[in-house]
Amino acid sequence: RWFFSSLDAYATNFHPEIMARSNWPVTGEMIDNLRWALLDRQAEQQRKEAEEEGWRQTGLRVYVYTVEDVPALAQVVRGTSFCGRGQWGMEVAIHEYFMGSSIRTRDPDEADFFFVPGYGICMFEGG
Repeated sequence: RWFFSSLDAYATNFHPEIMARSNWPVTGEMIDNLRWALLDRQAEQQRKEAEEEGWRQTGLRVYVYTVEDVPALAQVVRGTSFCGRGQWGMEVAIHEYFMGSSIRTRDPDEADFFFVPGYGICMFEGG
């Protein structure tokens, strides 16, 4: 956890375009992929703990579109570290909330709502 926090804090300082043009061995995409993997693990852990306690998910279910579902999203969800701070941070915070939540479903047929992430204002205004 400490390693990721340090890496994320460092990447916060760079717009995704700057990171993409650099020759740094760690890319913004690599940091974002690690973020999504950690949030996915968190959601799985929440579900597992709930099931062990005998609780079943019966309420609201949200399907979160990913770059794997819609490759075109890659352009609007870049720079999570950069966009997650400051005045545009809520776009990322909502995305991260759903990605790490036990209400997330991986089956669109189970979903009550669908979330299509995008950090448009950050990408437009941020650089």
